[in-house]
Amino acid sequence: MPRRAAPRLQDIAAEAGVSVTTVSRILNNRRAEEFSDDTRERITRLARDMDWRPNLIGRGMKSGRTDICGVFMAPYDVYWTGVLYGVHDTLLASDHVPIVSWPHALVHPTFDAEGHLEDRTGAMRGRRTPDADRSDADLEELDVKPPRHELQRLHRLEDQRVDAVICWPLQDADARERLTVLADRGWRIIQIDDDLPPEVDCITIGSDEDAAMTQVAEHLRGLGHRRVAWVGLDRDQSWNTLRRQAFHRHFGEDAPALALASDVRDLDAQVDPFLHEQRGLTAVVAATDLIAQQVVRAANRRGLRVPAGLSVVGYGNARFDSDAGGITSVDQMPYSVGVIAAEAAMERGPVRRRRINTPCRLIVRDSTAQAG
Repeated sequence: MPRRAAPRLQDIAAEAGVSVTTVSRILNNRRAEEFSDDTRERITRLARDMDWRPNLIGRGMKSGRTDICGVFMAPYDVYWTGVLYGVHDTLLASDHVPIVSWPHALVHPTFDAEGHLEDRTGAMRGRRTPDADRSDADLEELDVKPPRHELQRLHRLEDQRVDAVICWPLQDADARERLTVLADRGWRIIQIDDDLPPEVDCITIGSDEDAAMTQVAEHLRGLGHRRVAWVGLDRDQSWNTLRRQAFHRHFGEDAPALALASDVRDLDAQVDPFLHEQRGLTAVVAATDLIAQQVVRAANRRGLRVPAGLSVVGYGNARFDSDAGGITSVDQMPYSVGVIAAEAAMERGPVRRRRINTPCRLIVRDSTAQAG
């Protein structure tokens, strides 16, 4: 059976007995009001009956816009999954198309020794994917060679001539530099939880860290906690830096703090001695829920039962179970973050550097209690 070609504007014009220009202006809503209601209705009905769809590539060549947004983030945990949903829903509701990509290094399929794909549903339950700790060296032993990551995939989005790129914090220096180059060329770059150099015009979206830490401080002080420590990451990404700065503003510059070399590997080896050294400590504020979970485990091993011996607060509202029965956490409202990011990506006109702070709320659970 021969295939039928997609209908063209010329086909609709011939059927309606009008010019191609008339059909184009009505269907593309360019000065369509100059035509009668009957003509507009007839052309629209014919286009629907003939199953006509607009040629967005051709339209983009004329307008300079594709209505396609690059989304460079992964469903890494509950927070980023929520952000992705917010971005996706908002773009589609406005007839924009997201192209989603993410770095192979952070979320990639797990292979067993025979090369079979293993289950990878853990990320959707608030945890990292099962192979998140597996290094490239581990994969080489399985004869799996992952592609080089962030810069390569960022180039693919660039090649699609997307109107904007929404990014999570990038690890690779070359990829970060490429974002800077694109921003200098006038691309609309939306950074979530990270920032580009001060001279670069981009839009940064992140939690209102001071307002969030105000809620944490009021909660812990209301429970009588006076000696509180910070456990975060040794990273220069803006979310980590601003969160730690907010902690010290509320709990004092001399409050004990631990900057972990990683948020996954060897956490116990770093957290255990820190808790041992801090005499009189009654509470810990952790930069993420994953770190908070490790702090709970380390405290319980040392006999500091959570929350009776040590209260723990995290960030992310991951809602996974812990030895404390549930971690008190700052809900960063990720879906709203995604909505705001998508709206910023769809804006028209030149990009002016600015930061958008998003609201947070403290969710109190079983990992905090009255200071002993």
